[in-house]
Order: sequence, then structure tokens, then C-alpha cells
Amino acid sequence: MSRRQTLAALSPNQLNGRSSLAPGKAGQAKDGSSRQSIKPASGRPSVAPRPVERSSSMGLDRRSSAFGKPGTAKPDPRPLSDKNFFNGCIRNIIAYASTHSYPYALSPKVLTSPTGKDFAQLALWLFQRFDPTLKALGKVEDEVPLFFKRLNYPFQLSKSALFAVGSPHSWPSVLAALAWLVELLNYDDRAEDAAGSQFDEKQRSERQLFVYASTTYRYFLAGDDPKAQAADDEMLGQFRERKAALLHSNQALRQVRTQAAAALLFNR
Repeated sequence: MSRRQTLAALSPNQLNGRSSLAPGKAGQAKDGSSRQSIKPASGRPSVAPRPVERSSSMGLDRRSSAFGKPGTAKPDPRPLSDKNFFNGCIRNIIAYASTHSYPYALSPKVLTSPTGKDFAQLALWLFQRFDPTLKALGKVEDEVPLFFKRLNYPFQLSKSALFAVGSPHSWPSVLAALAWLVELLNYDDRAEDAAGSQFDEKQRSERQLFVYASTTYRYFLAGDDPKAQAADDEMLGQFRERKAALLHSNQALRQVRTQAAAALLFNR
């Protein structure tokens, strides 16, 4: 699976022209004090848009490795006004919610034009999938964009879109942002499912594939080509090591077969 297939709607010019999401150097206030960084702590930190430090039970290195410093968002090239794209986002969100015990009623009608309450409930529930310690949201128009920024969401999510969240003008871009969250969560679910049997070669291969795909896809969205290339090289190295081990095992089996055939001829 190629991580770039997920962004098939992006043209080469748009892909090559993406800007880095890395922030600039930290500055200082006029009084000489350093501004507070919102870069998450090492390990698996809470990404809730509040300054309180928490530990999280998620513990997924592949997820926390993609959380980083927010940067300048780029224009969203996805076909937000396309009806098929819009309906596809709705289907993906409902499919995920229905298989993960979403506690509220959710239907295509609700997601076509949600109320502010509908959106707040869904957004909080999805955020809690990333940070189980998050209990509530404050002002939606303030905390939702900040949460997405801390997840390195590569596109602009404005406060004005959240003031009238269910309006035809504002909702498509917000819905696409929620669908982006669901896509990340689905990658993690697949990786967890594939990790069930550590003694099955097929399961191990599937787990490695999904971990690789989710990690490099997020590097791709963040515009971090060096880390994406490093992940590619690491995966290639693993495949080469596996090939060498299989060749060695095959050679050993051939030797056993040759010895067994010789022993049969000798005993005749």
C-alpha cells in the first residue's frame, strides 16, 4: 500500500508545493520572558488543547511520533464541494462510530447539516479516541482548531467556520477534518488488529505494513520528507533482512533434503 494513494485527489504540483508545517524559532516577549511552547512532551502526551499535563493510556508510538509542532496550514486541495466526496466522508465517519460504540444517534441526515450540539458531541468523542483523559471542551471555536493544529492537521480550520458549523458554506471543510481524524484512527485500529498473533508471519507482516503506512502518511501530510524517507529505508532494510533469513532457511532445508536422499540410497 502506498501512503500517497490516500491523497489521490492531489495534483503533482500541489504535492510538490506543500509547505513545511514545522514552526519557526521560539521568540521572547518584550519583558524578556520566553513564550510558552505548545510542543507536546516526549512519549505519548495528552494532545488536549489545555495546558494541563496528563498521561494517556493510548500508548501508541506510531501515533505520538506524528504529533508535533503546529505550522502554517496550506490551502485544502480536496474537492470539498463535490457531493461524492462529501457523502464519502459521512459514510466513513458513521462506519467508524457504529463500530466503536458512539453513544449518540448519528445518521447521514445529522451529518449533512448538524447542530452545534451534534458537532460538539462528535468532535469530543473523536478527540477522546486520541486522548482518553479529555473530559470536556470549552469554547468549540477556540479549542477545536487548536486540537487539530496539535495533530498537525495540514489544512486551515478557521474559527469562523465553527461559529455556524452546520451551514452549507462552513460544514464541508469541517466534515473533511473529522473524516481525516477517522482515517488516522482506522490506521491504528488495523495495526492493533494485525498485532493479535505475534507468532504468525502473516499477522506480523500486516502489522508492520499498517504501522509503516500510518506513520509515513502522517509524515507526508506534515511535509516531513526526511522522516518519511527514513521510514522507507527502515522498511526496506526489514524486507532485506527477512529475505536473507528466508534464503538461509531454504538453503538449510535443501541440505537436509540432500542428506536424507543420500541416507536412503545408502540403506538400500
